[in-house]
Amino acid sequence: DQVAPSPDGSVVYAFSNRLTAQFGHTDGEQFFSVNLASGALTTLSTWYWNDSGIATPWVALEGFFDITPDGATLVVSSRGLHCVSTISISTGEVTLLAGVCDSSHTHGSQPAAVDGFGTNARFDSPKHVAVSNDGNTAYVLEQLRESRVRSIDLSTGEVAELFLIGPADSAVWDLQISNDDSVLYYAYSFWGSNAMHIKAYNLDTLSGTTVSGTGGGNIYSHL
Repeated sequence: DQVAPSPDGSVVYAFSNRLTAQFGHTDGEQFFSVNLASGALTTLSTWYWNDSGIATPWVALEGFFDITPDGATLVVSSRGLHCVSTISISTGEVTLLAGVCDSSHTHGSQPAAVDGFGTNARFDSPKHVAVSNDGNTAYVLEQLRESRVRSIDLSTGEVAELFLIGPADSAVWDLQISNDDSVLYYAYSFWGSNAMHIKAYNLDTLSGTTVSGTGGGNIYSHL
């Protein structure tokens, strides 16, 4: 579950995957907004899982999102379906941006993570999303076999790996971008480790630094 404010601060958007036993379905997920002045709640998109475990439509399973700076679009990653979509805030229309929504981790014979345009790209459990302040790029933190950050050109749908963070036993939390679009920040550790590090990756120099950190542990990263 996640919440995020609109760029003008008037609305809070939220995702919930806790809808259960409604309309004859066993489980479901929903994006909705709350107007902070009136308290009015508006449902943007809802989908339910049937007894076969298939969502209609396929939009998100364990969804993460960010909002474009014009406040018009949610960019949504689906960790469980390995794809990235957009949701129009005005109409609720869902559009597949990149990848193929598929609950398997291997996409049949396809490798788990592949760069490319639109549906030619493949994701490996995409999680946190950060949209650049110029509205041109979405950065997606991906974590299953390895942890990495990939970029999506929002006008063309081109997906490209930006940098590798660590192996499968690494744990990465959140992804944020600086106001000038020059630095990505994320928190990094190993599962079961007491080591926690805040990392910064400079998008101009393509290099990274550790901003702060506590505990021990061997950090597998180019940073």
